[in-house]
Amino acid sequence: MAHGTADWWSRTRALMDLDFKDLTDTPGSYAGKAGTVPEVTVLEDGLEFSDTVIDAHAARHENGGADAIDLGTFNHDNLGGIVADNHHARYTNIEAVNAILAGGAANLKLFINAAGDTLEWANGIKLGLFTRDISIASGTQEVSGVGFKPSNVIFFANQGNSVKMSIGIDNGTLSYGFAAYSGSGVAGSWNYNPTAIYIVETGGDVYLGNISVLGSDGFTINWLKYGTPTGTINIAYMAFR
Repeated sequence: MAHGTADWWSRTRALMDLDFKDLTDTPGSYAGKAGTVPEVTVLEDGLEFSDTVIDAHAARHENGGADAIDLGTFNHDNLGGIVADNHHARYTNIEAVNAILAGGAANLKLFINAAGDTLEWANGIKLGLFTRDISIASGTQEVSGVGFKPSNVIFFANQGNSVKMSIGIDNGTLSYGFAAYSGSGVAGSWNYNPTAIYIVETGGDVYLGNISVLGSDGFTINWLKYGTPTGTINIAYMAFR
């Protein structure tokens, strides 16, 4: 079929007129092969028609497949699983915050309580007053109405018309107090005690108080009585969120 031979052009035209299916290493018909594509045979000695859908693809991504995509393996915190309840809780909290902010300046007093687990929006400081009869026995006294769980409280205690005076601080774990009294020491002198409320009548007649529990709306005082103190004391406090 070299150029210039007697039949070179007729042979060239014959090759140009061949269909794909007329080749010796290809399928001989297009019938029933709509939508398929040619691919190399398993023996790698020709072409054949093949479906365009790879059946194994779906199987690989089914649950338990070699490369299964399991949405239960992711979450917000540690990529360990999408937990519907956790997601809903986070979304609900965001909605609550947005609602507070949407309320305007009056709702912008946004704080987190001392435990760090609850959103609260009252003022961060509370002033209050309560009394205690120091002639009664040791025991507890609950003070409520603070409006939040305090983190620290300052106490000022005094018995009217007397030198019995106490100033102290307490955070529910540590407490420190200073008392003025006319006991065995110099009249009107001050003394220290690791107790927030420290009332001294004489050297042996003492009434002590400190916070035993910080509650969601206040605190509880644990009182200790020594000797025979008498009278009623007024206790003013300043509680901080």
